[in-house]
Amino acid sequence: MTRINSIPVAALFVMLGACSHSEHEVEPTIAAEIELKITGTSWQVESIDQEDVIDDSEVTLLFPEEGRVAGSAGCNRYFGSVTVDANSISFGNAGATMMACPEARMKQEQRFMDALNNISRGEIVDGDWLVLFDDTGAERIRAGKHTPAEEAASTVAPQPLDKAAETGFSFDCGAAGSADVRFLGPETVELTFSGNTYVLPRERAASGAMYSVESVSFWNKGDEALIEIGAKRYSCKRK
Repeated sequence: MTRINSIPVAALFVMLGACSHSEHEVEPTIAAEIELKITGTSWQVESIDQEDVIDDSEVTLLFPEEGRVAGSAGCNRYFGSVTVDANSISFGNAGATMMACPEARMKQEQRFMDALNNISRGEIVDGDWLVLFDDTGAERIRAGKHTPAEEAASTVAPQPLDKAAETGFSFDCGAAGSADVRFLGPETVELTFSGNTYVLPRERAASGAMYSVESVSFWNKGDEALIEIGAKRYSCKRK
């Protein structure tokens, strides 16, 4: 099951440029805002509160579609909503898996989630860095952009769900109804089935693609899928 925690939405107040007066009257100016374009991008977090992340610790920010964020918090996979208006940005409605990791990584994960909780402004610097600030102007998160080559090298493609042009699939599970599956990130899917929604990170599998968390799992190969929830098993076919 997933753990759902609400993340408050922070407000960003746009500052207006000052009007200067001299012998010659100067028209007032407004500080320009640069639109933050992040949909379809992915980022590797390098620092949290200006402290480097633990070596070999995967902390990511993925924006697979407008209004959605997902990724790894260093131990658990997370997902949620993101709101962007010009260079104002805030995160909300977060959920995460509930795996245990070494204490240092768990503490870093909590720092990352706390930082996301307080983000109100973002900038893309030199096209390669996403820098996120709180409403005091303090830098909370700095992340480097993944190039397509880096993403391809770091992702083992399951079959057949990781087709780049496709982000969602539906399966017919007979009397149990339909199951809808869509990607939240390169290795995380959202499964909606029988009135419930689950966020499932990818697991190792001998064949096909397996996603699971606690007592819920989804396995797929070709047009066949198998869903297990507790002791119940459902065989499904892709629509």
